[in-house]
Amino acid sequence: GVKVQHEAVINHILWRVNCSSSNAEDVFFFKTPYTFDISIWEMFLWFFVGAKVSICAEGKERNVDYVLTEICNKKISVCQFVPSMLLELLKFAKHRDAVGKLSSLRLVFSGGEVLHFSVVEKFRDILTKQYGTLLYNVYGPTETTIDCTYFRCTNNEREIEMRKSVPI
Repeated sequence: GVKVQHEAVINHILWRVNCSSSNAEDVFFFKTPYTFDISIWEMFLWFFVGAKVSICAEGKERNVDYVLTEICNKKISVCQFVPSMLLELLKFAKHRDAVGKLSSLRLVFSGGEVLHFSVVEKFRDILTKQYGTLLYNVYGPTETTIDCTYFRCTNNEREIEMRKSVPI
């Protein structure tokens, strides 16, 4: 385990509030098991802005059908995914002709693994172009209190296409 100061957690949450423009209209999806550091902002950020939180059923966070249904039914607007799960969700929604079920998503954070250019392209084609959904690539070791860098993938397409990789 890593001992992290409370001030660092508060600083991180306030940074996320600022970069995400979160507000009382948002619905956050708390789906990361609480044993992982990235769950911290899912647990608390919604409270800082007076928003709502929807809690994922235990053990269902990897079930793409369940996640898709929850996003739709609970009108989730802010959530995070590891890139591999994000890709599976996008492919599943497209295959099931259920992309509309993701229309409530306003902002998605992705981290914990390399976010490949192909995932950003798929995200942009499926969600950003249709619904204006934003995607942020985040990175940081636990010792830096969850993440310490980010890159806004949507609206920076030219920079990503020039590199054919996603900065962190």
